[in-house]
Amino acid sequence: MKQTGIWIGFCAWALVACGDAGGGTDAGPEPEAEPEVTVDEEALIDAVANYQQAGFVKINDLPYTSQHGLADLVNVYVSTADATKYRSVDPADTDQSIEPFGPGATIIKEHLDDLGEFDGLLVMYKAEAGYNPDVGDWWWGRFTGAPAADTLADSGKVGFCISCHSETNDFADTDYVGGVERSNLDAPGF
Repeated sequence: MKQTGIWIGFCAWALVACGDAGGGTDAGPEPEAEPEVTVDEEALIDAVANYQQAGFVKINDLPYTSQHGLADLVNVYVSTADATKYRSVDPADTDQSIEPFGPGATIIKEHLDDLGEFDGLLVMYKAEAGYNPDVGDWWWGRFTGAPAADTLADSGKVGFCISCHSETNDFADTDYVGGVERSNLDAPGF
């Protein structure tokens, strides 16, 4: 019986000495979780709705064959502030590296059918850091018609976009963008 009393006393002392007498440690307040980085899709739809009239520059001279299989031909438009950087991406240069685009950079791939008629859009939008770090924080959207909420068929971290623009396809060094062939650039000096 004396040994049991010593054992209980030792356990009580150990709990107090280890700071666990109150049922847990007082490590201070729990750190606040970082807010989730999101993309305001409504604002983005508004921004790209008039891409041919304002805020964007057409990059290619002539429509070219789409590698996606979602359209016969494509034209590429890039936010005006980012057009020079996008033009510098040479799809033939496998050793090229560029500084990442900044938040707000927007790339539009206009889909055309075999007659050259409008047939939807793909959009890449550079979100704030932390949105999608595995692929440069890009947001993707696929519009099946003119940019509007009801034509946005896929958006966000779209799997079929990520699978093509991923690091395994050598796009990481060009911030996950592919560029336009030099011979088809619609820009002086290229």
